[in-house]
Formats: sequence, structure tokens, C-alpha cells
Amino acid sequence: MSDHTLIHIVPALRPQADGAGEYALNLALALRQSHGIQSRFLVCDPERDGPGRIEDFVVQRLRVRSEACIWSLLASAKEQSPVVLLHYCAYGYHKQGVPLWLYQGINSWLVENGGFGTGSDRKFCTVFYEVMAPSAKPWKKEFCLRIPQKWLISEIHRRSKLSVTGNAPMQSFLDGVEPGKILRLPVLTNLSVGNEHSLDWKALARQYQAALFRELSCSKTNPNLNSAAVEELKGPPPTYAPARQAKEHRTGIRPRPARVGWPD
Repeated sequence: MSDHTLIHIVPALRPQADGAGEYALNLALALRQSHGIQSRFLVCDPERDGPGRIEDFVVQRLRVRSEACIWSLLASAKEQSPVVLLHYCAYGYHKQGVPLWLYQGINSWLVENGGFGTGSDRKFCTVFYEVMAPSAKPWKKEFCLRIPQKWLISEIHRRSKLSVTGNAPMQSFLDGVEPGKILRLPVLTNLSVGNEHSLDWKALARQYQAALFRELSCSKTNPNLNSAAVEELKGPPPTYAPARQAKEHRTGIRPRPARVGWPD
């Protein structure tokens, strides 16, 4: 049995029906069954009314959506060198699809102890779902929001030791930001309780286990990490069903090691 621990950051989890949460939960079950990897969940929905354990996994809920809260939960982790896996679907964390508080909290946690460079002890990875609309009219609000949305995706990808996506346009975008650390696997958020057999979770768990716990330092000369796995695990393109939006509260933000500005 493995002594590794995986901490999943998700927008929502049972009893709320949420595709990203179901994907994370089924992945956690497969990783535990096939590889002995334990999981823990940080749920970013302050209004969640559910048990503190699901399928014998510990579940922690943010009291408010703020930089301080997500930093506190990550900093209080008792596991030795856990891997943190962010399931990033922007509208699940913020009604405008710009969860700056989430990025700031994770960035503070990374910078505070070891940073996010190649030699860092912090093992932070991200699963990117389909988070950007394919197009928008210049006079629409969505058009203006694409700038900060793309900036956040870029910054989260840069701070991740590994990024997972099932979307070809997203893979191309991430490659343009920083190549060589992208894993292409089916990433579906239209899952619900009862149709979890739509993916081969054993095969998916094998790929995640190899990438998250054995290949975190990816070769910059080999961006196509798993061409064979792409053929083996082909599935329909991912879709995103927005989760119920939790109320967001204005809260004090803890001082950050460095302030990051918006792109020009």
C-alpha cells in the first residue's frame, strides 16, 4: 500500500450534484483501490450541507470563499508531502468565472514555503476543465471577462508542476503558456451519480498515479507525455455544467508575499 496522499480542491461535492466533484470522487476511489493512494477533499462551497466523510474520504468545507481560508486549509495539512490537485472550472468558484481569491490563496501557500519552482517541495497540479466560452461579442460582458479568465488560467498553469486537460484548444493554449508539462486525458464534468461507469476509471487512475507521484518533474523536451494513453482513453469532448453558486462574502485578505498585477 502507498503512503501517498492526494488533496482534491473541488467547487462542490455530494450531496450536491456537481460534475467536477463526481470526477474527483471517482478518481479518488480508483486511486485508492488500484494504488493505495489516500485522498482528502477541500470543498469551496461555504453553503454545502453534507457529511464530513464520503466513501471514507475526509471532506473539509471552506467557511467563506477567501484567500485566507484556502491558504489556511492547505497550510494546516498534516500529511507528509501531499500532492494538491486543483479541479479548475472557473464558474464553479466565482460567478463571473474569475476566482482571484482561489489563485491568491494557492499562490500564497506555494510562495510561503518553498515556492513553485522545479526544486520546490510543494506538489501542486491542476485539472483544467472547459472554462472559456468559444467566442463572445465585443459588446458583451463575457468578452471583457476573457482577459482576466485567460490570465488566471495562465498563472495557475505556470505554478502547476503538471496540468491535465481533455480539451484540444485548452491544451494548445497551455502549451503556448508553458509547454512540456501537460497530460491529455478525458476530463468530463457532465458526470452524475449513476453514470460514473462512462469512463474507464482504472485506466485513468493508472495514468494519474504515474504522472502525479512518479513524473512530477516533466521533461521540457517531451510535451506529449502519454500519446499511447490518449488513444487508449479517448472519450467525448468535455462539457461544463455550472455548479450552484455559493454566496461570496467580503473578507479580510492576509498579506501576500508578493502582489501580482493584471496583464497589460
